[in-house]
Amino acid sequence: MENLNIKSIETYTENETPKTKVIISDKCSEKEIILEGTGSLKAAVIKA
Repeated sequence: MENLNIKSIETYTENETPKTKVIISDKCSEKEIILEGTGSLKAAVIKA
C-alpha cells in the first residue's frame, strides 16, 4: 500500500449543509474527498 499525504482540509457550508473537503495525494495522483453532514458521516464522494 502506498503512503497517502493529506494536502489540504477545508470546511464550508453549502445549501445549509456542512461539508468538509479533504485532498489527498500519493506518488501518482491526487484525490478530492467530500464529507457531508454533522455528527455522523452521511456521505463520502471521491472525485478522480
